Amino acid sequence: MIRAYCQSSSTLNLLRAFATGGYAAMQRVTQWNLDFTEHSEQGDRQDSTSGLFYDCSAHFLWAGERTRQLDGAHVEFLRGVANPLGIKVSDKMDPNELVKLIEILNPQNKPGRITAEVRAFFDVHEQEGSHPGGVHLEMTARM
Repeated sequence: MIRAYCQSSSTLNLLRAFATGGYAAMQRVTQWNLDFTEHSEQGDRQDSTSGLFYDCSAHFLWAGERTRQLDGAHVEFLRGVANPLGIKVSDKMDPNELVKLIEILNPQNKPGRITAEVRAFFDVHEQEGSHPGGVHLEMTARM
């Protein structure tokens, strides 16, 4: 018990030092991401049984406001992997752009390949008289 207590207090002290010393500052997230991509191997891997490529660097891959350009590198990368994908849809997105993006990312119309995260989610369902099949909740650093 004493050893476990000492280990946990050491861990908390280390985390406290990171948090107060600037290492864990949320303002550094962009730099962490840049450092990771600069110094890491590419995140996609080929499955030995299916021959399909999967991105192993994230638990769920998204195309959002800043990354959903139809001729952009992010959409091209997502097109080449077999992972399920998410598209963040806001009032800024033209419906024709959404249709074209889905055609690019899911040309065979494979069920379950695309998850659309619609901003104003419940408003849309209320207007359409439908009910959501699921809800995705996210926590952000914004206060």
